[in-house]
Amino acid sequence: MSGRWKVIRLVGFVVFALAAIVSFVVLRPKSPSAPDRSTQIAAALSDDTTNAKSASSAPQQQVVNGWTARDLLTVQATTANDQLAMAKAGSDASRQIAVLVLIAVLALCWGGATAGLGRIGGDRAQIEETPGDEPADDDALTGPPATPMQ
Repeated sequence: MSGRWKVIRLVGFVVFALAAIVSFVVLRPKSPSAPDRSTQIAAALSDDTTNAKSASSAPQQQVVNGWTARDLLTVQATTANDQLAMAKAGSDASRQIAVLVLIAVLALCWGGATAGLGRIGGDRAQIEETPGDEPADDDALTGPPATPMQ
C-alpha cells in the first residue's frame, strides 16, 4: 500500500474515532435521580393524625381519610412521573449504543474498502501461460477410439 493510500485510510479512521467520541459525549444519557418523597409522605400522615383527632363522627373520619388518600396519591403520581423520566433516560442510552454500533460498522466497512487501495493497478499478479501447458486432449482422458462393430 502506497503512502498516499495509507494517509487516506488513516484520515478515515480518525474521522470515525472523532465521530464516536462526539456521539459518546453528546448522546450521553442524563441520569436523573429520583427525589426523596419521604418528607411529603410524612407531612400527609402528620396532617392525617392531626385531622383524625378533631374528627368526632364517622362522616368526619371519612372526610379526613379522603384528604389523606388525596395527599398520598399526589405523592404516588409524582413518583410515577419521576420513574417515567428515568425510563426516558434509559431510551437515550439505547440510542447512544445504536449510534456507536453504527459508527463501528461503518469503520469496519471503511477498513475493508480501503484495505486494497494501494494494490489496485500496479501490484496485481500477472498470470502467464508457459509453453507446454496446453490443455490435455480428450483422447487421453477417454481412452482409445472405439472400433466400429461388424
